[in-house]
Amino acid sequence: MKSNIIIVVIDDLIDERSPLVVKLNQEYEQVSIFNNSVEGLKFIKDNLDSKTIVILDLTLSGDDDNGHIVLEKIRANSFLIPVLIWTASDEKQEPFADFINNRAFAFIKQSRPVKDILKIVNEAAISLETDVASSLEDWLMAQPQTKDKPYMVAINGKSFTVEEMLNEIRMQSLIGKEFSYKLNKLTIDLLTRNKEKLDD
Repeated sequence: MKSNIIIVVIDDLIDERSPLVVKLNQEYEQVSIFNNSVEGLKFIKDNLDSKTIVILDLTLSGDDDNGHIVLEKIRANSFLIPVLIWTASDEKQEPFADFINNRAFAFIKQSRPVKDILKIVNEAAISLETDVASSLEDWLMAQPQTKDKPYMVAINGKSFTVEEMLNEIRMQSLIGKEFSYKLNKLTIDLLTRNKEKLDD
């Protein structure tokens, strides 16, 4: 069964015939290719409520932003999206500080074998599947009868269902970030209270 994670490739020289794209299409339901960053960024912003992995070319040609700037723009919208920096250039010649600060998931040489690149993409997929938003999504799917029940109340008094919490987290709104922080804090609290078994 193919993964429902969306793969976004932003690269001015790649197309559907690329060996990497062919392999990605075998494992993922949706692989969207963009030959310029403007269209790629618009797609990412329009799909913030979906699980997405971005493969980003570092040296986009013409008047397009380079990968450093595109990564910064992605991070202005979400820190949940794994971004894989994809380049033909020598990584030793690239400044890395912004990749670290903007939480790039990996730095991949385009010359690496497709199977190695696919392995890194799959590692990014695993990290997405194990984050707090995915856990909420799985819980919601297992208990659909709770869909409309409010579970959390914000400081301003507005109540949120689990589905609304999930959307806020995926959109990386201020309230969504607060939900993530509190849920992670609650998990740690439960684990440190000698709870030996976690419920399914």
